[in-house]
Amino acid sequence: MISIPEIENKFNDYLQKDVEFILDNKSIKSGKLILFSVKSFYLTFILSTEGKNRHTTFELPYPFTTNFHYNSAFFDYHSKNLFKGNIDIECRSLLYSYKKPLRYFQNEIVMRSVNN
Repeated sequence: MISIPEIENKFNDYLQKDVEFILDNKSIKSGKLILFSVKSFYLTFILSTEGKNRHTTFELPYPFTTNFHYNSAFFDYHSKNLFKGNIDIECRSLLYSYKKPLRYFQNEIVMRSVNN
């Protein structure tokens, strides 16, 4: 797992750039990255967007793994990365019924820089 200071250093490369967050090949949020922070269990991004509300806050749960490649950051929420091969615990977690659907669980979100 990548440490919080390492993630913060990597995100410095994305500041003041247009970024896009992609889930299942669909853009879920985009704008110019103004500020980011790590709060409790969330990565918080402040984006500058067109329109009335010029700044929007976008929060992502802290990912199980994070990888950086060229102009993209990959936030992985697959259970195999959380349980590190412990199949028994992974199966039990998948059988648990959640009251509210978990949008990011078993998915990967990509944050890519639109203008390198």
